Amino acid sequence: MMKTIELSSELIKLHKYDGGSDKRATVDLIKTYLEKNNLHVELITSNGIVSVIGSTKGRKENSKKIILNGHYDTVPPSSSWTVDPFKGNIKGGYIWGLGVVDMTCNLAAMINTSITLSKEKLPGEVVVVAVGDEEKGGHNGTKATLEKGVAGDYAVIGEPTGMKLAVGHKSIIEVELVATGKSAHSAFPVAGKNAIHMMAKVLNDLVEEYKPKFDKYEELFDQITLTTGTIRGGTAVNVVADKCTAELNFRLPPKMDKDKFLNALQKQCGEVKVNTLLADNGWICDEKSDYVHTASQLLERITGSKTQLMHKLGGNDARFYSAAGIPTINVGAGNMKLLHAPDERVSLTELKQVEQYYCELSKKLLA
Repeated sequence: MMKTIELSSELIKLHKYDGGSDKRATVDLIKTYLEKNNLHVELITSNGIVSVIGSTKGRKENSKKIILNGHYDTVPPSSSWTVDPFKGNIKGGYIWGLGVVDMTCNLAAMINTSITLSKEKLPGEVVVVAVGDEEKGGHNGTKATLEKGVAGDYAVIGEPTGMKLAVGHKSIIEVELVATGKSAHSAFPVAGKNAIHMMAKVLNDLVEEYKPKFDKYEELFDQITLTTGTIRGGTAVNVVADKCTAELNFRLPPKMDKDKFLNALQKQCGEVKVNTLLADNGWICDEKSDYVHTASQLLERITGSKTQLMHKLGGNDARFYSAAGIPTINVGAGNMKLLHAPDERVSLTELKQVEQYYCELSKKLLA
């Protein structure tokens, strides 16, 4: 436990966000830490993003494997922090700092789990995967490691769940809408065709159709939701705009056919063109599987609370393992309300529990 707190504190001090100065230093810290503890280490690079792979047996071909996956990258700190986000203070039974919830502490627990289990004669292998691209989509992180053959029989994602067991998240669809009109002098708008007005009508119809019908978290999992992220158009206030673009983010229930959705969306938008920017399937793990049953019983014993299966509205790297046919669950310390929020902090009690959980689950599955 103390080693995990110390490693977390060291990682907190580094500026690991996109555009920060310490991404390479973070890779070097994790790599050196694993090597000093006699794990087999390899680096996988994709478009400048480096993932660190630590394995207890060197990823032997015939070895049963469990993947412990976490990301070291964070979002930048906001101006609303009341404590130094890069200090790693211990106060009031919590460890504080940028990214501790999402998900430095859980990654540190995974790293130390792999080190602990490397000293035991397990018939199977623990593979810890530390990636640096999750906050930007994960395609150059977890997905790239899978493409290089870093796979397993089971996977655990360390995103925060408040020590609940997550078994799914929604699909992610990002599109660019493009409205093309005709410019004219604003004094005679009928001579032109206003692309902004075209876009406004389409957006209004979409927002009305996909506005949340529920306000409860789990009920939203079964509903399509929409967020308009950006909108740009026009060249001057006295010119009829001949072009307008908008970027939209849809979240779909994971069993919904995303291609059918996109085809229907283009019909809904009429003459406004739909360009697909991202279309990643969601993730779902069979709630009746032996894996979920084992994971649930163990979590209940360690936390002392009846295990609650949950689904997540936001995406994470579980979708890449799910697409590869690897059964995947998500358990992590940390309050999800503190995700990307000021004054992130993780309970030391939860941190101790989650490290014990990763260790015991790995031993059970690899026995």
